[in-house]
Amino acid sequence: MKYLSGILQMVACEVNFYDAESYQGDSIVPFLCFMGSLAGLVFVIVGVAKYSMAKHNWNIFYDRRDQRETDEKKLKNDLKYGRIMIIAGVIMMVVFYIATM
Repeated sequence: MKYLSGILQMVACEVNFYDAESYQGDSIVPFLCFMGSLAGLVFVIVGVAKYSMAKHNWNIFYDRRDQRETDEKKLKNDLKYGRIMIIAGVIMMVVFYIATM
């Protein structure tokens, strides 16, 4: 039973602060929450880039031969996909930030 409670304390990040040295580095939950927040940030950046590209149709070159051929349906799908990625990234960042508390 003591082993099970030790595992649960390690997963829940509960630390006896009077004996903090013995628990130092035992939990991976803060690292996982940081990586989840970082993945959420990447989702937000990619979503903003995709949304901006679909909305403004940015071109790197001025030559018409290098321009992407897009139709309205593809642009609407890219706008929708960009919004979904932004929302999913923000939700991931908030959830993993709350999980570290």
